[in-house]
Amino acid sequence: MSGVLTETKNIWLSTQQSGQLSSDSSTFNRFKMCLNHNVLRCGQDQFQRISLSQFNCHRTWYNVNKFNNLFILNCKKGGVQQAPVEIKLTEQDYDSIGAVTKELSEKIKAALDTITGTTFVIDTGTRNPDTAFSLGETGTRVFFSKFTAGAGHTLTNVVIQTPQYYKDGTGGIYFNDSYILAGGSRVTTENITESSFGVTIAGNDISFQGRFPMTLNTMPFIYIKCALAGENLESQNLSNFNAGIDTHIIGSQIIAKVPVQNEFCSYVGDDSTPYYINVTNKSISEILFFVCDQHGRTLAVPEDATGEGKSIELDGSLHSDLCVRVEVYQIGRNPNYLDLKPQKSTYTRNQNGLYLDVTGKPESRV
Repeated sequence: MSGVLTETKNIWLSTQQSGQLSSDSSTFNRFKMCLNHNVLRCGQDQFQRISLSQFNCHRTWYNVNKFNNLFILNCKKGGVQQAPVEIKLTEQDYDSIGAVTKELSEKIKAALDTITGTTFVIDTGTRNPDTAFSLGETGTRVFFSKFTAGAGHTLTNVVIQTPQYYKDGTGGIYFNDSYILAGGSRVTTENITESSFGVTIAGNDISFQGRFPMTLNTMPFIYIKCALAGENLESQNLSNFNAGIDTHIIGSQIIAKVPVQNEFCSYVGDDSTPYYINVTNKSISEILFFVCDQHGRTLAVPEDATGEGKSIELDGSLHSDLCVRVEVYQIGRNPNYLDLKPQKSTYTRNQNGLYLDVTGKPESRV
C-alpha cells in the first residue's frame, strides 16, 4: 500500500519497571502501549504505517538454554532396552565451541557411567573440536568424542538424539534446537532407534561423531510483533513451533526482527526502514507488543535460582526501550465515496418542545 505522507510522529517507549508494577503487569515478552489520551487517528482516505525505528535490550538470557541444550540417550544393556536418558547441557554462556564440546562429552560420560555402573574415560586427545577451539580458527567444528569403559559395558544400539518434536506434558521443551548447537541431524518423531550422531562401538570403546558444524548461538534474531491486523505475511513456522515450513503463508503480526549480539540486542533504522506494518484502523487506542524467538516462543530467560520466586522480567534487568514511528498516508479517494457536508440549521429544539431561533427566542413552527 502506498500513498502520500502527511503526518509523522515518534512514540518513545520503555518496558523498564519504575517503582511499582503497572496494573497489567507488562513484561519484556508482552507489553501494552496504551493511547487512551493520545489516540492514533487517520481519515477516510488515509492509512497508518507503524514501524520500529529503534530497539534495544540487554541480552540477559544465555546462549545455551532450555531451548537448545537437550539430548536423549537410548541404548540396550545386556540386550535389554534401557529407559531414555535426558542429557542437558548447563544453561550458561560458553566462550568457545570447544567449551561446548567439553561440556557435552562430560554429560554423555556421566550418563554412560550411570547406565553401566562402570567408569568411562574420555579420550581428550582425539576429542574435536579441541577445548580451546573458537569460531574463526583453523579446524573443523564437527563434534567427535570417544569413551573407553574400564570394564565390559555390554551396551548395544546406542544412539544420541537431538529432538525437535512436540511432546505432551513437557511444555514444548522437546521441540529443541540442540541439533543446531551440536551439529546433529534433527529427530522429528519420538522413537528410540534414530541417531543424530554417528555411533561406533568397538570393544570397550564408544565413539560419537557429529554430522554438521557446531555453533554457539541458535537464535540469531528476536522478533517483535504487534497485535494489529495488517498486510504482512509470514511462514507459519515463525508463529507455531509445532508447524512445518511447507508452503503455508499466513497473515503476520511481525513488525521487526532484531539481531542478537553478545551484550545487547539492538536495532536502529532510518526513514527508509524495511520493518513496518500498514493498518487501516481509523483510530488506535492501544497496541499490544510481543517479543519471541524464531519459533514464536517467549525467550528462554533464566528462571529463579534462589527459590524466592523472583522474576527477571518483573524484579530484574530484562527490559527494553524502543521507538515506534507512526506515519499517516493519504491515498486516492474512492470515486463512489459520498462526502456530504454537515447540514446547518438555524433552529434548535429545547427540552420543553419549543423551537428557538438563532437569538435564543422561542418561535413557533408548523
